[in-house]
Amino acid sequence: LPRAANRAEIECLMRKAHMLTLEQPMPSASSLRGVQSQAMHPRELPLLAALLLISAGPATAPSTVIEFPGIQVDRANKVVRVECQALAVETPLEFFCVANGGPEHESVLRTTAKASHIHAALLMLGLEPGSPVRYVESKNAWTAPHGPPIRVSVEWKDASGTTIRRPAEALMRSAKDPAVHPKPMGWIFAGSHRREGDGVYLADLTGYVVTLCNFEHALVDVPRLVSSANESLEWQADPGGPKRGDVVTLILEPAGALKATASTTQAAEENSLDTDGLTPTQAAQKRDIALLRDAWRTAMAPHTQAMHDAAKTHYDTVAKLRSRQQKLIDEADQLEALIDELDRAYGELTAPRP
Repeated sequence: LPRAANRAEIECLMRKAHMLTLEQPMPSASSLRGVQSQAMHPRELPLLAALLLISAGPATAPSTVIEFPGIQVDRANKVVRVECQALAVETPLEFFCVANGGPEHESVLRTTAKASHIHAALLMLGLEPGSPVRYVESKNAWTAPHGPPIRVSVEWKDASGTTIRRPAEALMRSAKDPAVHPKPMGWIFAGSHRREGDGVYLADLTGYVVTLCNFEHALVDVPRLVSSANESLEWQADPGGPKRGDVVTLILEPAGALKATASTTQAAEENSLDTDGLTPTQAAQKRDIALLRDAWRTAMAPHTQAMHDAAKTHYDTVAKLRSRQQKLIDEADQLEALIDELDRAYGELTAPRP
């Protein structure tokens, strides 16, 4: 710990770990609410994970299960379970799971769990993150994401209450041929990264938890170059899976080595470079556009719920005003009809008769 942080940082993290555990054998989701709102920096994640392991070790608790909000970490069986909700969207997919307020219209699942907490949970299993996709300017090329392999599966209950468990790929199908499901995606623990300046964990802002295309802020990504251009999107949600709003558990497990090996890192650096035939100027423009989209999402994500609430208030208020307006219009119509009726009656009474 002293090599990774100064004394003040360690004391701060000790306080966070104390808040998380509350000196109980196993931290509960409710005990984490005070910490959840605090910005989590990437450099805090391994330290926080280590302190949690120490505080929940055999000396104080035989249990190897630790909880974050919406997350359960089973260290003995090396499983992370994340509580999610099915979205059942019909548009082409760029993500398998996003955080609430992220790009939900392009994802199979959404979760209230924070990406930084899922990152810490994976660290508790012994996994070491690799790297998200990167643009290498000197080579005019993209470097594919790399990291230790992650097995992704899901559980949910059907209408009869029976628990169903499937590989994540089973919840998707080809956008061109509904009979075709994706082959194993081979997801990896890329680990996102932090924003320069304030060190905020960017996957917390963008909501990129498990992706199907490459994003520079992804937590779990595919280990090859996959474009997010609309014309290249392959998959859509399978309507035979859980229905919109169904509770679904996202299950993350190590699927091999706990850290990226030298061979996989070298393969990403040397063999996974690709510019799709673009010139250096075109490649730079493409990256700038992608960064602008991510910057927009990063800036908007913290305010998503507030904007939704404001929009609802606006439309509800306008609807009430229009309802009152319509009542006044109806009343005016009735008054106008009565005036016409009285005018006709008056005319008949006062008209000269032979």
